[in-house]
Amino acid sequence: MFFVQKLDAHLGGANLHTFLGISQPPLSLDYFIRRGMRTIKAVLTETVIPNLQLIAGAQDILALSNPKQSQTQKIIRHIRSLDADHIIIDLPTGMAPHVFDFFLISDNGILLCTPEPTSLENAYHFIRAAFLHRWMNMATNKE
Repeated sequence: MFFVQKLDAHLGGANLHTFLGISQPPLSLDYFIRRGMRTIKAVLTETVIPNLQLIAGAQDILALSNPKQSQTQKIIRHIRSLDADHIIIDLPTGMAPHVFDFFLISDNGILLCTPEPTSLENAYHFIRAAFLHRWMNMATNKE
């Protein structure tokens, strides 16, 4: 059986649940982080799509829109523990460190852009910054 889990990593304004037909997710990353849940599996929400579960991002939680490094690393550790054929992480735009951290844990990253100079330039800047972020983390972890 093909099993997919989807993580909405828009930590300050998640809306992927709406796209999947869920008006208000019962639990979200907010519960996982701020209430000290032991496993991220506790916040998985079933969707109407067979074999697709959602981990809803925090909604309107300003404090989690820019998470501490320890919070980001906790989420990443638990993402890696999920038992799924594929895990799709929906990221917000921007160049915040946690966005790079989530992007860089994937085997394959997909950037969406339009054929306009500003969109292509932003995509280039993101890729360049993500590479530098990975390189800086590798240099820091060697010490």
